[in-house]
Amino acid sequence: MSQAQIALIISGLSLLVALTALYRAELRGPNLKLVILQSPTSWQPHWQWKSPTQGRWELYVSFSGWLAVVVENSGPRSGVIFDPRYRVEPVPEPFKAEVLISLEGLTQTVAGKASESISCQIMFSRENVTIAEALRAFVPDGPDFQATIIYKANRAPFGRIRSGNASQTVSRKPLSDCVKEWARNPPPPPLT
Repeated sequence: MSQAQIALIISGLSLLVALTALYRAELRGPNLKLVILQSPTSWQPHWQWKSPTQGRWELYVSFSGWLAVVVENSGPRSGVIFDPRYRVEPVPEPFKAEVLISLEGLTQTVAGKASESISCQIMFSRENVTIAEALRAFVPDGPDFQATIIYKANRAPFGRIRSGNASQTVSRKPLSDCVKEWARNPPPPPLT
């Protein structure tokens, strides 16, 4: 092999290394991913009596817990996450499930090579519920819940907008314990 051929091979390898470094440092763009780190370890009951137009009092109750959630950006540039939606399965009858996700406005911007936590609360609520219905809905030996957050964000390659999702199993036991404690000290009926 001649010196010219060796020099050409070394030049080609140098160019390949330079292009790889350029891609990794500048061209990759943001790569955001939402991660649910932990399901709620404690739950809080909230209730109030409501008087609908029929003239009788109805009990509104909700049980809420906080999910530990972060948005990670492994790319070198800032990116955004937006349009979060959720799915909780199974939802115990007669309750409905919600995941309240707080972003800074409509989007959350995350700097390159950084992580930020976001506020994320899971809630089971129901109007016109009895204590017995709540106890039946959250029996301790029922199936655990699966919380999934679906979102859009700048993702690899090149930081294009793509959908992503993150899931976490939510243990039923802490929620069941909260409901039992709430049922031991039921809310007093309103004074009429």
